[in-house]
Amino acid sequence: MKKSINKNIYTWNMKKRLHGTFQLNGSLALHSWYKYLAGFSAEFVLESLEKYNIKPDDTVLDFFGGVGTTSVVCKKNRIKSISIELNPFACFVANTKLNWNLDLEKAKILSKKLDSIKKEYNKIKILKENPLNKFFSNKILQKLLFIKNFSLKIDDNGVKNLFLLSLIKTLKPVSNCINFSPYFQYRNTPLKDARVFKIFEKNLYDMINDLERVSENNTISKIIFGDSKKEMKKIKDKSIDFIITSPPYLNNWDYSWITKLESIFLDYELKEIRKSFIKSSTYLLDKNDNLKTCIIPNQKIKLKILNLVNQLKEKRKESKDKKFDLMVLSYFNDMYIILKEMRRVMKKNSYSLIVLGDSGLYGVHIPTDKIIGEIGESLGIKLVDIEVLRKRSASRHNIPLRESVVIFKR
Repeated sequence: MKKSINKNIYTWNMKKRLHGTFQLNGSLALHSWYKYLAGFSAEFVLESLEKYNIKPDDTVLDFFGGVGTTSVVCKKNRIKSISIELNPFACFVANTKLNWNLDLEKAKILSKKLDSIKKEYNKIKILKENPLNKFFSNKILQKLLFIKNFSLKIDDNGVKNLFLLSLIKTLKPVSNCINFSPYFQYRNTPLKDARVFKIFEKNLYDMINDLERVSENNTISKIIFGDSKKEMKKIKDKSIDFIITSPPYLNNWDYSWITKLESIFLDYELKEIRKSFIKSSTYLLDKNDNLKTCIIPNQKIKLKILNLVNQLKEKRKESKDKKFDLMVLSYFNDMYIILKEMRRVMKKNSYSLIVLGDSGLYGVHIPTDKIIGEIGESLGIKLVDIEVLRKRSASRHNIPLRESVVIFKR
């Protein structure tokens, strides 16, 4: 007799395979306010907090905080959290998602005021040199900038940010792009016009409805704008009860591109900040990276990394293409600095969960999760397990890839 499928197990396994992605957050209150391509699952964070028995008196750290998924889950459960993030736009999103004590009636009144004057949008003048011209038609951009100007004049910062994030969520559906990362892909037929005000209003009221359902609390949710390699040094020794995070994957993605459109729209400057990003992309290498050596003192790990670097260096000679060898070396140097600080801030018997993926570069497999596990062990952190979440594929090679959770215990 054929056995029936246990639907609960099937559903859980499907969720597990998506835990390293943002896909499960699309319908969740607060989390759905902004779709972050580099994010991970709120359900994964919640399940991890429950599994490791994290309590309100504990402090959780996410040193690649993104748009605040970890912090929002923690706040909902009245658990203190610290999030470190170098992308200013991502910090803006996180802070907006964590501000639950807003004057929602004021937001509704201002929404009606905007609706009453929206026909004046055509007074907005679009300069030829405006970098947003390549993303939107003139008419659509007039509407977007009209809402932006209206929002920036709101004297209540919380309400202002809610309006701006609602507007940010409006951008992509009305743009002339169908793909935004790692490159821009444009529509075959550009949009001349769109119902910008209707989409904005729906986004705003969806957010208001979410805020009407959450309970305000005084839980500390600290969002730190800065470089984790530096900001981690400011955290006290043995002060963190639990760490859950997801660093940039070693996949040659420039993670600043993920929010490029939004950053341009809100006038965030990323040029200087990009220099401090984890070197997960050849586009993030600077001139001095040619002079770098492996800073990891453990000889076994150093030789393993240098062997991969040398293989990639030889491949580069053949193709004269990307400097993947320098990228890999710089990436593990950066991660070594962060893991060293991670060990220092962890309390005794505390756990750290790091979600990441491996990569295939020039046909060379880079077992990122295993190397990160070995670096952690060399620093005196126990490697508990490397749990595989899902298998991944790439279009440029046939190397089987995976996404994993590297689990450490202090």
